[in-house]
Amino acid sequence: MNDDSSRAFLGLILGTLAVYAELVFPGLVLPGVSGLVVVMLSISYFTGQAICSHGVVLLGLTALLLYLDGWLATSGLLSGPAAVSMMLGARLLMSAPEKKVRWYAAAASFPFCAITAVLLRLVLQAQANKSILR
Repeated sequence: MNDDSSRAFLGLILGTLAVYAELVFPGLVLPGVSGLVVVMLSISYFTGQAICSHGVVLLGLTALLLYLDGWLATSGLLSGPAAVSMMLGARLLMSAPEKKVRWYAAAASFPFCAITAVLLRLVLQAQANKSILR
């Protein structure tokens, strides 16, 4: 079996987490640069493959649910369905059966969605509470 799509999906998640680390600790160049390189390599793998539109729609739904979870202050109620949507979207992303993302790679979407929901909530709270200095 070919695990390239699983590696590419894990690379997409880990690269995004590295970019998150750069945003949390600004000035560390290595996480941001290496994260972007890994994300770009993962995206370049997926652009050369046959992609199923159902998987793309589910991954878009994941982004929407995570944003709404932070914006509506639902205390994480929407991050669970977002993680399930991301896991199913990862599994349905590749149209060829031998190229499917494996379950262990798709299961990485649960901690990724939890981290993303927490960081997004903190960003939206910080934007709402910013003070104007004169």
